[in-house]
Amino acid sequence: MGAWNEISNQDIATAVRVLQAGLKEPREVCDQIKDLAQKISIAVLDAKDDEDEAEYQKEAHHGHSHDHGHSHDHGHCDGGGHDHGHEHEKKDEPKDEPKDEPRVPLVKPEIQDEGLYSSESVAAPESFANASEEESGKLTDGEFANLQDAATAAKSKANESSENGEKVKLLTEAMSNEAKLGQSSAMTIAKRAEALLKEKRVNAALKDAEFAITLNPDSSRAIRVKGMCERRLGKYVESMKSLGQAQNLDFNESADEMIKEMKPWVAMLQKYEADLRIEEKEVLREKARKQAAERRKAQQEAEDRAAQQQQQGGGMPGGMPGGMPGAMPGAMPGAMPGGMPDMSGLSPGAQAKLADLMQGMQGGQPDMTKVMAAMQDPELGPVIQNLMGSMGGGGMAGMASMFGGMGGGGMGGGMGGAAADAGSDSDEMPDLDDAMD
Repeated sequence: MGAWNEISNQDIATAVRVLQAGLKEPREVCDQIKDLAQKISIAVLDAKDDEDEAEYQKEAHHGHSHDHGHSHDHGHCDGGGHDHGHEHEKKDEPKDEPKDEPRVPLVKPEIQDEGLYSSESVAAPESFANASEEESGKLTDGEFANLQDAATAAKSKANESSENGEKVKLLTEAMSNEAKLGQSSAMTIAKRAEALLKEKRVNAALKDAEFAITLNPDSSRAIRVKGMCERRLGKYVESMKSLGQAQNLDFNESADEMIKEMKPWVAMLQKYEADLRIEEKEVLREKARKQAAERRKAQQEAEDRAAQQQQQGGGMPGGMPGGMPGAMPGAMPGAMPGGMPDMSGLSPGAQAKLADLMQGMQGGQPDMTKVMAAMQDPELGPVIQNLMGSMGGGGMAGMASMFGGMGGGGMGGGMGGAAADAGSDSDEMPDLDDAMD
């Protein structure tokens, strides 16, 4: 039951969340359901190992000691427990990627059994259903007594007969009479099953034995015949279980000999089945490890892409690195009211020009040629004018305020650098308000 312990409270909480989430998170929910299903599959297989072992021990031991002659050694460590060569890994520790290694296919052992019976071609004798109370109630006392006497006589003759074929006929007659009385007997049917088995009519015998068990589940004779039929059909594990159950009810020497004969065969088959389940669990675990590794890799790649996109920036539409802060260091003292100007109405080309212009302003070294060109652009001019107005004034005063504090030969002190370079020719510079017209 060790694998059940691997299903943590977190897994149970996940299952609850999955039910609550519905289809809101389809991809995540699907992965969680797969993980939980794999863990449950492995746990069920472990439980089947324990159940089979306990059931075999219970049924095979029937009141006296038997030497099983085998041990269930599947590579378990001393001290018990199902340790199949793997340890519980901690979630926080790095896990090695699973390696694909060729598996040696398991081969089911072949049992050299010369006591098997082939399926018979002869049809099974008739079986009879009990008459209802209404039907049997219609019988007169004389008819009732005659049927009872006939059934008793047929069973008595069958007991005295040494011919199995004759026994089958007589017991069939007895079964018919008992059914008409509504008194079908599990004992009579089980005796016919024994006679049929001695004639090697194994399928018919098994049918009778199973029918008798439905009438009396504790009929040791019927259960024993069922187990013997199963042995002759090569169903050794089922036969061992049936014969063990019958021996617990009523010890029989022939059944005990058959159990001893089958023990080594059952041991080989049980070991094969156990190894098959171990391999199946390992395949499930390997598949789960691969899927978990793939999901971790995909998640890491997604996180890396998100981090890279965040580093590259994305605050300003159009991809201006770092976005547009409320204040432009060294270029726009204070804060730009309203942040970036609204560019939703601009064409893509105009948006690109404005983004390039604002990037230059942010860097503290605007290209005045681009600024002047933007002022004369029919699309950008109104935007620049509104921007300068929001900075505390229109025209050149707004431009001076907008670029106040820019060092170097820029526009410090309200286009002081530009005026110094222009000298007396500064009067020839067109008024910005006029340029907008």
